[in-house]
Amino acid sequence: SKRRLQYGGSYSGDMLMRYDPAAQQLVSLGVPLPKMGTPSTQMWAEGGLFYGEAVHPDDAGPDGKIFWAYDIAKNEVVFTSPEFIDQNGRDIAVDRDGRAYYSGNGRDLLRYDPATNAEERVAAFPKDGRLRASSEPAPDGKIFMTTDKGDGYYAYLFDPATATLTELGELLDGQPVEAEAAPGGIVQVEAEHQADVADGGQDGRCLLYTSDA
Repeated sequence: SKRRLQYGGSYSGDMLMRYDPAAQQLVSLGVPLPKMGTPSTQMWAEGGLFYGEAVHPDDAGPDGKIFWAYDIAKNEVVFTSPEFIDQNGRDIAVDRDGRAYYSGNGRDLLRYDPATNAEERVAAFPKDGRLRASSEPAPDGKIFMTTDKGDGYYAYLFDPATATLTELGELLDGQPVEAEAAPGGIVQVEAEHQADVADGGQDGRCLLYTSDA
């Protein structure tokens, strides 16, 4: 998000840090994408990849974003997407094979495949909006996703095996900011109520979807 930042001094963009809990040491890995911030990240621990979406936090920069993949063993960025203009991504979903899913242009849902080190369009959201929150894969591999802006806030179930999106319904309790799995096939969503944003925002958790239903 734009926060009226101005580059100068030692700041050249958001830094990637690595913490060693055993040694209690924090090490800088540098700036993945210069002059860009990274508001959303995700990790595929098994494959040793760290994913991020970089945006321009200064007012002078365009309203766009770039997806990037960082190889932990190589200590380097191994993939960057083209810049998607008028698209500020705020979430990255990861399936059980380590493939990352994120919003592209318009309603497009893109997938980065570490096996090929390439991205492709795999689906499109039926309603206007960008990916805003997602859960970890369920036992059957499916991923719960929510979108915001555009036509409103909607919930979807995504199947990586078939690359299909199933619309579950509209979210009426505010902007979704986080989704997580809970026992019993339940997905909980944390929402920010727009009416209270001027007062600093108000978070609340709601029971949204039961995968066994």
